[in-house]
Amino acid sequence: MKFIILILFFAAVVGAFYLLGGDRYLEISELNQALDSWRAQIHQNELFYAAATGLIFILIMSTPLPVTAVSILSAGYLFGFSLGLTVVLCSTLIAATFTFVLCRFALGESIKERANKVFKAAGAELENGGFWYALSLRLSALVPFFLLNSGQAITPITLRDFMLATLLGMIPVSMVLVNAGTQLAEIRSIADVLSPQLMLSFAFVALLPLLIRAVLVKTGKFANQQS
Repeated sequence: MKFIILILFFAAVVGAFYLLGGDRYLEISELNQALDSWRAQIHQNELFYAAATGLIFILIMSTPLPVTAVSILSAGYLFGFSLGLTVVLCSTLIAATFTFVLCRFALGESIKERANKVFKAAGAELENGGFWYALSLRLSALVPFFLLNSGQAITPITLRDFMLATLLGMIPVSMVLVNAGTQLAEIRSIADVLSPQLMLSFAFVALLPLLIRAVLVKTGKFANQQS
């Protein structure tokens, strides 16, 4: 029942977002104009506005709304690279953790039992090596932010491993988007930043955690490196 209520709530949030025209801010030109007035006020109290922006990011990125990329770009535009990256990493970690915990809590026992059956064969593997698999998925930048957070709630991965993988895995793509956000006026679309070549590079980088784990397993050092 809790899970159904959660699904209905998320559906209502997404529906309201599009009905109220929020999707127009997914366009870079509209986003740029909307941020200008906010940016003009930031110099008065940069830390306050950074905290307020981070809170907004946490709220919207905890939902299925497709706003992660534009949020990260916005942080770069509003605060520059260093502070913008700090805001992004803190807010994405909190939002991801909140979604993960909420979805795991909302799962009914019947759903958990079914999930356990699905992951029974890979249960020990996911529990011991969950960090490496989660990090690989996060680094790939291919799985939508919300889907990755909520999807992992039904796996045996621990909260600690999930949080660490999220923090480390968000760094590369966040650095790219925050840096691009500092030049938001020159960007026409997100595709200009996340080009196919760049996404392919992320996919190759995503293989590194799995290769490292494979080496640790083969050399017998994984027992001391379990996450």
